[in-house]
Amino acid sequence: MPAPPTITPAASADGVRTVRFDHRPGAAQPPAPVVAVPSGATVELVVGSDVAERVALRGYGWSRYVTAGSTVSLRFVVNRPGELVVTIGDPAVELGRLRVG
Repeated sequence: MPAPPTITPAASADGVRTVRFDHRPGAAQPPAPVVAVPSGATVELVVGSDVAERVALRGYGWSRYVTAGSTVSLRFVVNRPGELVVTIGDPAVELGRLRVG
């Protein structure tokens, strides 16, 4: 399996870095990407899904339900170095990681 890509999102005019992950069950899934963000950055995490599932951001204690065909979002400041894992469903499927550094 190839290594996951590392992405560094650019900050928008207001300084927010938008990171989006999508869940398409049944479709071929590429390796979960790793998104590099600097410590102290404001991140807008957006997760879309074709099915209703629970989305979680491990390391921040955040979870919400996304409805089928919709998105759920969270805006927060990353202030702890390390990796945060974004998952969906039960059992959890990894959608991607935020690498804070």
